[in-house]
Amino acid sequence: MRFVLLIAAALITVVTFQNCAGQNPADLGVSHDHDEAEAELASLEEEVAFDEAMSMKATTVTPQKPACIVLKSSYVAKLTKMYELQGVRVFYSTDAANPDAVKYLADKNKNKHPDYVEDIARQIVAARAGLNELGFMDPVQSPRYKAYGVQYIDVHVRNLSGNGLAYDEATVYSNNPLKKNACTLRIDLSNKLEAFPGGWTVGAHELFHLYEYGYTMFKRSWFLEGMAAWGERVVRLGALRSNGLTPLPATARQLQEEVFAVNYNFMWDRLAYLSESNKNVQFSLSTNLQKATYIDGSNVYRDQKLLGIALMKSIMRNLAKESTAISAEKGWSNFFWAEADQKDPVHDKRMIRAVQRAIKEMNLDRANTSEISAFLKL
Repeated sequence: MRFVLLIAAALITVVTFQNCAGQNPADLGVSHDHDEAEAELASLEEEVAFDEAMSMKATTVTPQKPACIVLKSSYVAKLTKMYELQGVRVFYSTDAANPDAVKYLADKNKNKHPDYVEDIARQIVAARAGLNELGFMDPVQSPRYKAYGVQYIDVHVRNLSGNGLAYDEATVYSNNPLKKNACTLRIDLSNKLEAFPGGWTVGAHELFHLYEYGYTMFKRSWFLEGMAAWGERVVRLGALRSNGLTPLPATARQLQEEVFAVNYNFMWDRLAYLSESNKNVQFSLSTNLQKATYIDGSNVYRDQKLLGIALMKSIMRNLAKESTAISAEKGWSNFFWAEADQKDPVHDKRMIRAVQRAIKEMNLDRANTSEISAFLKL
């Protein structure tokens, strides 16, 4: 029994997104150790509460309706202000004595919320609406999170060493009355992103992780970070990192060293590039989204260029099928795997098979290029 509890008592998974010399690491291929980030950034009291809740979950029969994890955290209680926009709630502090207080307090539209906070909400809301219009499954509407009764996407503005975190567990924070005991998905964003929004798309990046979590239980970093680096570009200037010109792996060794071992790998950009005959295509948006702006009047959608949308949706669907198949084989819940199982590299080969199936569904194999042919043989 103790062994079962240790396996089940997993921490909330967080995914990091850090800045390198003012540049987006998604453009640099930078990777980070998520376990170190967890240890540094998660509060001890929250870890203990989460462990206890997960242990209880492991020792009881899975309910017909999964229950959100109920947590208390001292820092959450001190986020005493909230800005809400279209299902996204941003919790923050302006108390100078609070280390989590927002560092940039300009309020050009004088609505008593810092522009910094409002622009965070505008980026996430616009990116979410755009991804939904493009046919991605909204995380709150996914079977996984509908089962938990998730109501909101909550953003906590905090004093982070990095720029952002995305959590996959559905949670209730019971010690902040502004939260009204709602079951939510959670993103943490830094309280000190200089000149935000500027070229920042960290809000869209972390949001895309929630989409990934809604589709599949896999939490392998080469997938989560690599695809989110692609997905954030829905609101970012430029269609692809490295212009999509980094070749696909052609050998098992290259697949291991250039994809599985690299969080921000370029496989996703290359696949997106190869999936489109028109490299200058712009995706369509509703008029309201085309006109979406930040407080300073700049457009949230910088250029409406993002290659590979249809392929990435197919990959997501195939990964969803693969994780469901594994759940059935292992006798696991479709919506709850132990943390170690979610991160287990044993799934890498099956995940690549899902990617390959998507390529074939899109008829990219008919291009019969040596690059695609070699990748499909891996």
